[in-house]
Amino acid sequence: MRRVLILLLSLNSFSLSAQNSGWLYDLPLAQMAARANNKLILVDFCATWCGPCKKMDMEVWSTAEAEEIKKNFIPVKIDIDSEAALASRYGIRSIPNLLLMDLHGKVIHQQVGYSSKQDLLRFIKGGL
Repeated sequence: MRRVLILLLSLNSFSLSAQNSGWLYDLPLAQMAARANNKLILVDFCATWCGPCKKMDMEVWSTAEAEEIKKNFIPVKIDIDSEAALASRYGIRSIPNLLLMDLHGKVIHQQVGYSSKQDLLRFIKGGL
């Protein structure tokens, strides 16, 4: 019963977070949401000080095309400064760094560096 309650609260948090920004900021929560929704996880490793990350937020992630892409995944942003251990676990040495992963955290596809909308579409298609 406790496990069901935790899952329901987590999914409710996922819904609220997704409505507010389209992104989750917690990988374990994203993994639970991926399991519940049978979706892959789209991870954007970034940092607040990263110029290319900010440029992607303004020019790519804010577009209607990117919003449509994110609907097909559980999107999660991970700040490498606040989640240094997680970034290290995935070998993140450069950002932005996009990963497609399964609900267990297994990386299916990876792309490093700034991605235009076209690059993002190619990345998604390459990982499927």
